[in-house]
Amino acid sequence: MADVPKSKFNAFWAIVIALLIIAGVWAFFGDAFSGSEVPAEEPQPPSTEWTTAPEGGVEVDLPETPMRAAEPEAQQQESTNASGTE
Repeated sequence: MADVPKSKFNAFWAIVIALLIIAGVWAFFGDAFSGSEVPAEEPQPPSTEWTTAPEGGVEVDLPETPMRAAEPEAQQQESTNASGTE
């Protein structure tokens, strides 16, 4: 290799590196350029019905308490008490 000019040697390695980069990009993005796009599966909305308890589950007896809207002042006071500032 002593008789090969340095500029040709540098050009050879530049071409090798460029080909490696192109091969890496092609391997990584190959599916994106193939044109065969797989249709995305539509997400199913969550069920609005309650499910049954699993076998061997723990029995829980929750009180039948009606839900009601909290007053805005009470919510604000609870949030300041929770953070430790008054």
